[in-house]
Amino acid sequence: MSQIPVVYLLVSGMRRFAGTLLVIASNVHSIGYIYQWTIDHTFSKNVRMSPHIWAFVALVTVDLICLFSIPFFRRRAYNFFYCSHVVLFVLFLPAIHAHQPGVWPYVIAAAGIISLDYLIRFMKTCVFNARIRPIPDLMLTRIEVPQLNAGWRAGQHVRLRVLSSAMGWFSWAESHPFTIATATKTPEGMVLL
Repeated sequence: MSQIPVVYLLVSGMRRFAGTLLVIASNVHSIGYIYQWTIDHTFSKNVRMSPHIWAFVALVTVDLICLFSIPFFRRRAYNFFYCSHVVLFVLFLPAIHAHQPGVWPYVIAAAGIISLDYLIRFMKTCVFNARIRPIPDLMLTRIEVPQLNAGWRAGQHVRLRVLSSAMGWFSWAESHPFTIATATKTPEGMVLL
């Protein structure tokens, strides 16, 4: 259990590095072809070809994912950042296949890995009643989950969804990050700040 934060940070860093590499490689690849077509005076002919149209769709999705990943969007509109990632990546996979059908095994592998990740997250999901109290002096929210009393370490984080119609129609779709503030096996259960 003690290695979970280290593994999470390592995977997160690798994912960001791979994403940055994908964006750079995609743009360099595209700029190279655009430059060559411009020199050959065949840009207008090539840009109308179906595989190249899909290449531009894939390029735009990757660039938008990169744009919406900057801290400005992540911090101010996390749900927009997250939903745009999901929608654009779902569009990216068939677009890259339509551009280059030979990448089909990689598209299937990527879709499988993402699906497995969501399946594991779903299987690890727990539903509990909690007490929610604002702490205005500290600009914090304290959440107590007395029924949950083991399986974590203080300092780890969780994402919560509030299943209440009082918060709007789509409150179930919003996840909120919280830091675990208590040790396991205490009378008050899990406390999140």
